[in-house]
Amino acid sequence: MQRTACASALAASLLLAAPALAADATAFLPLQDPNILPVTAEPRQYTIPQPQAATSYVLDNPCTVDIRIKSVPTMADTVTATTGRRFMARTSNSRSSSPLMTAQRIVSVMAVSDPGSAGCAVEFTYGVGQ
Repeated sequence: MQRTACASALAASLLLAAPALAADATAFLPLQDPNILPVTAEPRQYTIPQPQAATSYVLDNPCTVDIRIKSVPTMADTVTATTGRRFMARTSNSRSSSPLMTAQRIVSVMAVSDPGSAGCAVEFTYGVGQ
C-alpha cells in the first residue's frame, strides 16, 4: 500500500514538471539576423538591437581563443579578463536573456588572449527558446 502511494506521488510530480521540462527543450528560434562582432584582445563595445520578444540569445564563437562578453550600461564601460561571461573557443551557447526596457543593448566583448593577425568575430543572435 505504501509503495503504491509513493509511486502515485512520484507520477503526479512528474506530470506537474512535464510542462517545464518541455519548455526547456524548445528549439532556439532566431528573431533577427546575427550581429557579427569583431573581437580583439582589447575590449570593444557594440550596440545591439534586442527584439521585444527575445528571451534568449545564442553566441557562436568560431575564434581559436576564448572570449568574454558582458552587458554594460554605457559605451564607456568595458568587460575585463575577469568579468562577464566566458565563452570557450569554437563553441556555440544558448543563454537566457533578461529583456530590456529599451530596444538597444550595449555589450562589451574581448578575446581572453590575442587572436592573432587573422583576427576573429563572434555571432550574437537574439531569439526565443533554447
